[in-house]
Amino acid sequence: MALRRLSDPAPSGSPKASPSGRQLRVPQPETPPSNAESRAAREDVLVRLMFTPGSSPLEATHAFLCAYTAERLSPLVGQRVCVAAHELLSNATSYATRGDIVLEIVQRVGRVSVRVTNSTIPARISMLTQQLEKIRESPEDAFNAELKRSLAGGVVRPMLGLARIAHEVGFALALDVQSERVVVSAHAR
Repeated sequence: MALRRLSDPAPSGSPKASPSGRQLRVPQPETPPSNAESRAAREDVLVRLMFTPGSSPLEATHAFLCAYTAERLSPLVGQRVCVAAHELLSNATSYATRGDIVLEIVQRVGRVSVRVTNSTIPARISMLTQQLEKIRESPEDAFNAELKRSLAGGVVRPMLGLARIAHEVGFALALDVQSERVVVSAHAR
């Protein structure tokens, strides 16, 4: 958009003089994005649920999400989204320290993602970062190692659920950390 100086004449066909006789700047509208560009940039939030730490009813939430996604998504995608949502929410409610936990299922250009946001302490963020790196290296190895540890009576850590998302569901995991606020997202590869 080009701006004119006030002393420049107005373009023909547009009344642009002020009562004092001075020319006014008239911004020209920018070319709107095409429908394809607009759709690509838009993210539709299908579900947004908010919980306080320790209060999320996992089974009831899982049942609701399964019913909801069955209406909105194909059966295969809906099942994968429900597993990812359950595991991410379970992880967040176990390790959140304060503030709300937000679960969102979003769709962008036909691609569905699940993300959970929560606050936690720096030590847990560091642990999560290390675990996600192991999962990225080999989802199957990470899942099998954590499954063996839990079956042997070891402490079930959040990596089992996260590894399940990557290995069984086939979703890629991403981490975004802003101060003590953590966003873990899962989406189809």
